[in-house]
Amino acid sequence: MEKSRQNGWSFVIVFIVIMVSMGAYTFITNKSHIEKSYVNVTIEQGDTLWELSEKFQGGHELSHSEFIQWVEQKNEVKADRLQPGKTVVIPVPDGTELVQIASE
Repeated sequence: MEKSRQNGWSFVIVFIVIMVSMGAYTFITNKSHIEKSYVNVTIEQGDTLWELSEKFQGGHELSHSEFIQWVEQKNEVKADRLQPGKTVVIPVPDGTELVQIASE
């Protein structure tokens, strides 16, 4: 009887380890997938992050300040030091409809 009780606990421990491993893997792969789905924008002369936030306003739900802070953190740039020709990721899901919003 004691032997079968030990086997039962071993099964539970192995099951928990497998589930935690699968959860961690799913979290890591899902996070990298989300980051890849954002729009890349090439900065042009005179562009500001505030203007980009307004231009893509239909594609995100952030305030202008939150948008600027997100772009600065993810791209390791400062809003007042944007260089023309630099490509930055913005918090707008990649999709044809959203890119059309920017061109309007």
